[in-house]
Amino acid sequence: MQFTVTDKGRFKVVHIEGDLLINKRYEEINKAVLKLIKEGFHHFVFNLEKLSCIDSSGISVFINCLCDVQESNGSIFMIVPDADVREIIELVGLNRLIKTYETEADFDKEQLA
Repeated sequence: MQFTVTDKGRFKVVHIEGDLLINKRYEEINKAVLKLIKEGFHHFVFNLEKLSCIDSSGISVFINCLCDVQESNGSIFMIVPDADVREIIELVGLNRLIKTYETEADFDKEQLA
């Protein structure tokens, strides 16, 4: 698992590649996002275009971020094009808490317009 953070307007975009599984350094993402929140950033997009697999520890990354940004009236979105990853996110109901998009273009059209 690897991740990078880029800027897109008022959003910090967290690009995650590989597997987001227990014992795969998911805690590094939590720490990086928490550091950004402490620096004053409160709007995040998790781009999962290159994510191949996710489990409950990976899902906790998004829930932790959501809880942290809500305290500052922030927002969190997800870009989830992979059908298998999307199915897991929908199965646990995460898509009911965090708005998801199938493509980055869909996100841009709705959130950056």
